[in-house]
Amino acid sequence: MKVNIFTEAEMLRLRTTGIVTSYRGLKKALEDEGVEVTVNKRKGYDVLHVHSFGPVSLFKVLREEKPVVITTHTVPDEMSLLYRGGVYVQGLFEKYLGFLYNKGDLLISPSVFAKNRVRRMGVKSRIVVESNGIHTEKFSRSLEKRKQLRNFLGFSDDDFVVGCVGLPSKRKGLDVFVEVTKRLPELKFMWVGENIYGRLLRDYGYLEWLKKNHPENLVLTGYVDDIQAAYSSMDLFMFPTMIETEGLVVLEAACCDLPIVTSRVEGLSWLEEGKHCLKAEDVDEYVEAVGWLMENPGETKRLMVNVKKLARERDIKQVVKKIIGLYEELLRG
Repeated sequence: MKVNIFTEAEMLRLRTTGIVTSYRGLKKALEDEGVEVTVNKRKGYDVLHVHSFGPVSLFKVLREEKPVVITTHTVPDEMSLLYRGGVYVQGLFEKYLGFLYNKGDLLISPSVFAKNRVRRMGVKSRIVVESNGIHTEKFSRSLEKRKQLRNFLGFSDDDFVVGCVGLPSKRKGLDVFVEVTKRLPELKFMWVGENIYGRLLRDYGYLEWLKKNHPENLVLTGYVDDIQAAYSSMDLFMFPTMIETEGLVVLEAACCDLPIVTSRVEGLSWLEEGKHCLKAEDVDEYVEAVGWLMENPGETKRLMVNVKKLARERDIKQVVKKIIGLYEELLRG
């Protein structure tokens, strides 16, 4: 079997985003299973698997003769939250996405929320819910890397560091993160991630202002090449996101033995509050959750063990076997 992964992220040379993490992880996992994988090829494959939503992807899908699989990483609600002026074109974007997704022979949604949102767009294609998965062996706590990056960032061994990984934007909860930082000056905070959209980002002005006016106990690291070092430098992962179709960073953080506080958005409903993590809706609740985790090490450990077990269940080595089964089913017709 030969699979062609198609993604505009590769054309744009994007080095971060959840979509990039997803398709690169899938490519490696497929190759480990003996599947021949190409990226953005014109012909010479059996299945096309699309991991982007732009006009080049649509053009490719419309001309495709082989079975088409599309992973629904994106839902229309993200347009107004992410891009400058996006609120004015969100309705049109929803129609466009619906048209694209309806051209797929099979859609893979990374969460029940993503599937239901796609259905509400009027999409009739078959949809299977399956995690994007992560290479869990890539994410583990490294004390050596923790010490090195902490020294570089100016954190001491005794500092308690709350961190987040993601696009620095209000869509990911950056503004909430900053307010929590102000409320807990005795702690250190780090946000890992770069703005890959430039001035197109809705929060570009806020981000540029924040770079010059952030609280003293907050470090905006920008892009960090060694993501294992970034997670290892943290003591708690706080993810106050506004919308997610899965939230792979939570799985990554879990594998690095971090307790998690996140938002009560539908896309993270697979995380059970009180079993895998704590959840919050506003600054007060996040401040309270951070304090509770620090003061209750026994319960914090229980949450960490449970969410790490959940992350391992979504290991890409298990996910990829299901994906291959779906490819084979399509090829059998």
